[in-house]
Amino acid sequence: MNSTALNRVKELLGGDAFPKCESASLRLEKFVRLGDNIKKAEIEAVVSKTAGRIALPKPKGSISIIAKLGGRLIVNQAGGVLENAGLCIHPHCNAPYIPGSALKGCARHAAWQAWNEAECGDAKINAAKEVAAIFGYPTGERGLDEYLKTQCGFSNAQSGEVAFLSAVPETTARLVVDIVNCHHKEYYARKKPDATDDELPVPSFFPSVEAGARFVFTLVPRGADSELLARAKHWLVLALTQNGIGAKTSAGYGWFEYDEAAEAEAENRRKKEAAEKVAKAQAAAEMARLEAEQAATRARRASMGVLERWQESGALAVCGKGGKTFAKNFASADDDMKSEIVRALQFPDGIGADVWQMLRTDKKRKNQAAVDAVFKWAKDHNLGRMPQ
Repeated sequence: MNSTALNRVKELLGGDAFPKCESASLRLEKFVRLGDNIKKAEIEAVVSKTAGRIALPKPKGSISIIAKLGGRLIVNQAGGVLENAGLCIHPHCNAPYIPGSALKGCARHAAWQAWNEAECGDAKINAAKEVAAIFGYPTGERGLDEYLKTQCGFSNAQSGEVAFLSAVPETTARLVVDIVNCHHKEYYARKKPDATDDELPVPSFFPSVEAGARFVFTLVPRGADSELLARAKHWLVLALTQNGIGAKTSAGYGWFEYDEAAEAEAENRRKKEAAEKVAKAQAAAEMARLEAEQAATRARRASMGVLERWQESGALAVCGKGGKTFAKNFASADDDMKSEIVRALQFPDGIGADVWQMLRTDKKRKNQAAVDAVFKWAKDHNLGRMPQ
């Protein structure tokens, strides 16, 4: 059994099996034990990692589509330490993704097929120019590049007007341990002249994305108008649904289902969720504003004297029906506040005089118990005589 890490690294990661390696991508590409007898265990360790959601950027002017994985998906199978057991996994989120470069190449090939099958004339010229506009020039297709040069006058390299972002799962995508069996190992190793059926199958394990996962594909204009962006979307959808992407497409891997009606429904759902999010943020901002305003009011009132607060409320509110408000506030006030209230009532005119007059004589607000309490406090604390 061999490993791919130095002893110091193995020690930091918990031993030969790297139990502390939390990144599925890092384990698959760097830290893995080598050997046919443990390959399945290594793949299972990768698949068992908890996946998180990959953040989905939404650049200005971009469009997104959602397609459902119809078969299992393998992207970058030849990458990593294990032979034919690689997979594109996000290094931080442990979730699978499809690189934008792979999507661009897949869509470009679909557009190239249309150009290759187009009849000579304007249709073929326009198809070639569209490929160059979307994907850039040179295209990487020798025949098409020569055609663009000789028939369309292309000479200088140019970048494409549409950017293809990496596709990520809409919510989550489940990884599974997949298998392929080699039934003729001796024959492929050139130890037998013929592939006979008397050899034992040799299972080879690899991770893949389970069918049914929904991926979000995002196209960003880099000078493209809406019409050219729509054409790029057309080629991408065609490539995903007819050709598939990644490894083993001829065996049913990597092909997608695209439902335009479901896509429209999903877009409406996203818009509704975005509107609800904005409304929630606005409501929270308004609540914060009101709370701040109330806090400022409380702070301002706390710094005001008795006469200022009474002036703001008015004598009727200070007394309350039957003088109950005044009586309650006076009874619950601390000693310093009671003394300040008494001094306010001793003013010969103004709001203090109005409150005192109401408590003593007003039919609706007269409160003899409150008046007696004020008299008693003034006498006991030598605050002077109350107005008669």
